[in-house]
Amino acid sequence: MRWRLVLCLAVVVCTVAALVAGYWYMRPRPPIDQASFDKIQIAMTEAEVIEIIGAPPGNYGMGEGELDPWPRGKMPFFDPPPGAPIKLWMGQDFSIEIWLDEQGKVGDKTSHHVRREYESVFDMVCQMLKLKERRLRPPPFVVR
Repeated sequence: MRWRLVLCLAVVVCTVAALVAGYWYMRPRPPIDQASFDKIQIAMTEAEVIEIIGAPPGNYGMGEGELDPWPRGKMPFFDPPPGAPIKLWMGQDFSIEIWLDEQGKVGDKTSHHVRREYESVFDMVCQMLKLKERRLRPPPFVVR
């Protein structure tokens, strides 16, 4: 009788843990994409940018991400003044970066491609269970 109770309790705990983990991995992520980037205008406040994106600056992709060295939004390079606050939103494969002037308004913006180890939750689980080889990140591009 006691082992049945322990087994039922273990099943309940595992089910709740799986539901919580599933929700965390599948929760809606903010739209960090070209459309959101295009809506951001110079001289907007940080609050207006957060309203457009729907989340504060942060990493919203799966696993650790690296920015591509070449920005997509501005050429020549995104060049904030020394000491200017820089805010970064990283999605699964796209990032938005802004810097703020003394009044707390957007001084400039840029976007980058984001490199990640995982393409999806399924890909991450397969790599963790060693069912799929780990995807190696390409080495960063070095200008000589």
